[in-house]
Amino acid sequence: MAGRIQTGTSLLVLLLPGVSLVHSQYPQTEDALPSLKSYISANELSYATDLIECGPYVTGANFTGVRPYLDGLVDLGFPIAEIAHDGTTVLTKHPTHAGIVDQFNVRAQFLYEIQGTQYINPDVLADIGDVKIENTGEKDRVRISGAVGSPPPPNTKAIVVSIGGYQAEATFYMNGLDIDAKERFMRQQIEHAFADSNFTELSIERYGANAVNPSNQALGTVSVRVLVKGKSEHDIREDYFRKKIYALRMQFYAGESGSFPTWVDQLVLTVAVWL
Repeated sequence: MAGRIQTGTSLLVLLLPGVSLVHSQYPQTEDALPSLKSYISANELSYATDLIECGPYVTGANFTGVRPYLDGLVDLGFPIAEIAHDGTTVLTKHPTHAGIVDQFNVRAQFLYEIQGTQYINPDVLADIGDVKIENTGEKDRVRISGAVGSPPPPNTKAIVVSIGGYQAEATFYMNGLDIDAKERFMRQQIEHAFADSNFTELSIERYGANAVNPSNQALGTVSVRVLVKGKSEHDIREDYFRKKIYALRMQFYAGESGSFPTWVDQLVLTVAVWL
């Protein structure tokens, strides 16, 4: 009889170890705890859980070496982790779904998740210095092995979350000659206009670079993002930030254009601490 697990997040990193343990019928007694921890480390840090946690990240997404695989790489399939009793894992995907599972994109996702050779979890400390990630020789099948587990450290990492204030933004576009002068002209106008603001931050950032002798307007255009932050929504209210920056456009650089709609977002600050 098949079992069913219903979750809010089917890619949740904590889901796979529990399913694997139940399926493998590992004992849950205190006497079995050391071997249980070793299994969890081999399971988790063969990167079964963390490798499939982000779904298509390990079937072709978020991979800088994607160029040779671009043809037909749409609607990527989700990964499948085949976990052996010793924790060795083979990653694959459904053969009818698009995507790639190769040692190189799996290694990329592996490096994306780690911060060193010791991976710390509440249940186990895993040494991943000798982990091997290699193709099995079959299409879209990669074997991960070699993680070694030990008891967890005495402390654990907790996340502290708080409300961090509000922000709003607008984007402007500059084209043609003398981009530096145009940006300076706009910057000094904005900084002067908001000199008496209660902003906690006023950021004016240029993105991109225009080409020399561009063949079309797009190649000669850069964007400038104006971002403001405040402790309260009132500090960046529409009748202050949006209306004032909209009115300034009549004093800006030659060829001024922009995306004038702005929006207000509530910021959330997240801090990781060791307890």
